[in-house]
Amino acid sequence: MPVDNKAVLVTGCDSGFGHALVLKLDSIGMKVFAGFLDKDGPGAVKLRNKCSDRLVCLQLDVTSEKEIEAVTEYLQQTVGDSGLWGLVNNAGVWYLADLEMTSDKIMRHVMEVNLFGAVRVTRAMLPLIRQARGRIVNVSSLLGRLTLEGCGAYSMSKHALQAYTETLRQEMAKWDVHVALIEPMSFRTGNTDEDMLRRRQTEVWDSLDPKTQALYGYDYLNGIYSHVVASASSFPTDLTPVIRCIRSALLSIRPRARYPCGTGAEFIICSYPLLPVWLADKVMATFGLLPRHLKPAGLVK
Repeated sequence: MPVDNKAVLVTGCDSGFGHALVLKLDSIGMKVFAGFLDKDGPGAVKLRNKCSDRLVCLQLDVTSEKEIEAVTEYLQQTVGDSGLWGLVNNAGVWYLADLEMTSDKIMRHVMEVNLFGAVRVTRAMLPLIRQARGRIVNVSSLLGRLTLEGCGAYSMSKHALQAYTETLRQEMAKWDVHVALIEPMSFRTGNTDEDMLRRRQTEVWDSLDPKTQALYGYDYLNGIYSHVVASASSFPTDLTPVIRCIRSALLSIRPRARYPCGTGAEFIICSYPLLPVWLADKVMATFGLLPRHLKPAGLVK
């Protein structure tokens, strides 16, 4: 499909998929509005230096109604009658901890960013997208279909985002607006950065009451994060498979409803539901994020 300077808004561009996507879309001639948690941060500075003058960097914390309203007003004045061709809801966060260790505050924050952030931004942009008969692309995860120990809050948010996307796709069809879901496997992004992970670890530990701290122990939580930090070093750094899928969802004449991304992603999605529960749990425990030898303090004799 011709680009024709089509306008697209991408959230979560400070690093990772959003950052790489902006570079790609700008390089093919799209008018990119990039939303940042910090529009003056290092991620935004890098993109300004690498992209064309078409790029517009916007302050957009998807949990802030005020910032969403400001971006909406700006886009209404900027894109005019052409509307907004694409919206890519990419902003996301994750925390690692057993659900019992995940405080209400942290769980709400994960939901606010990963689910309600996408819902808010989409609702605000729908009039402009409908005007262009454009595309909505929600970046989820393979954990929107599977579950892993230690990723409960994240997986809950992505399962909910998947349901939201599926429903929205059906409802928007009558308006000639296509909605797609991107389902990446593990890639190295800002969310797998060691400094970021260690900050999350501190947040989780500090949020626990003394009884829960004693039950699980600091070594257990530290073991989870240390294992993920080590594992993340082997995650693919080439984000091209994901960027290619998002580009297809935005510009293909016949875009798909779902885009599993990464080696083996489609096989896992197809085979996992066929396994009996006991075997699926065993597979997830074997290949999951938690070391098999790691036990909470309350189980250590």
